[in-house]
Amino acid sequence: MRRMSEKISRRKALQWLAGGLVSTLCVASGLDATLLEPYQVEIVPQPLALPQECCGWRGKRLAHISDLHFGGYYTLEQAQVVLNRMRDLNPDVVMMTGDYLTRGGNIAQALSDLHEFLPELAKTFPVYAVRGNHDYGPERQRLLDIFRQSGVHLLDNQWETFSLGGEELIIAGSGSLLAHWSGVRELAEAIPADKPAILLIHEPDGADYSAYLGRFFLQLSGHSHGGQVRLPLLGALFLPELGRRYPLGLYRVGEMWLYTNRGLGTTTLPVRFRCLPEITLFELT
Repeated sequence: MRRMSEKISRRKALQWLAGGLVSTLCVASGLDATLLEPYQVEIVPQPLALPQECCGWRGKRLAHISDLHFGGYYTLEQAQVVLNRMRDLNPDVVMMTGDYLTRGGNIAQALSDLHEFLPELAKTFPVYAVRGNHDYGPERQRLLDIFRQSGVHLLDNQWETFSLGGEELIIAGSGSLLAHWSGVRELAEAIPADKPAILLIHEPDGADYSAYLGRFFLQLSGHSHGGQVRLPLLGALFLPELGRRYPLGLYRVGEMWLYTNRGLGTTTLPVRFRCLPEITLFELT
């Protein structure tokens, strides 16, 4: 009888221990997801082979950031950390792929933060940008004015020629697909046929059509946040519309490269798990 009681006591002790370990892991994961990962910006080096006609760009570096979501949980202090990291990296050009604001957030604060951040970025590097689906609200004109005053090249279904290393390259920027503002086909038809072109567009899942047009060698996108929370084996708990097919990282889509950036900010909750905020640094080869 005594042995049986000892076995039961031992079993209960093991159950309590297991429960305690699980609880500890859950608490630790929760703290990591809310207090650590949203602030740990990862620099992601990404080698990228260029078309033959871009030989003058070889050895140069292109930085890509996305989805700051000012006015939600993302702060100007966090953006300042990103700016300092960018200065350390010293890329030759910076690309931004939308969602600078947070729909339903504090838009006045978002515009104020953006007004401080963008000029600091643009006075250090050439910067090209497009809008995301959060950037088309009634504050549209104020947002456009801030970009115009900052020196950032905001491409709203427009393209520009950028020269580096004696070689010219087209940077084309499309409006958001979800905002029904996209003009990818018109851009592909309008840009000079004798120059290689990069496409900036917020939503990555438009890449199949971009590749089909056969005019861009690289598409840069954001939008998905990489899912924000990615569980072992299961992957992302949630991915937004037009961010599900190509949620993060580098893809080959037909004859075109696509890169989906995980973003810097968050939406819905200020949480990231196994999905760090990202600055992509393309090393052109």
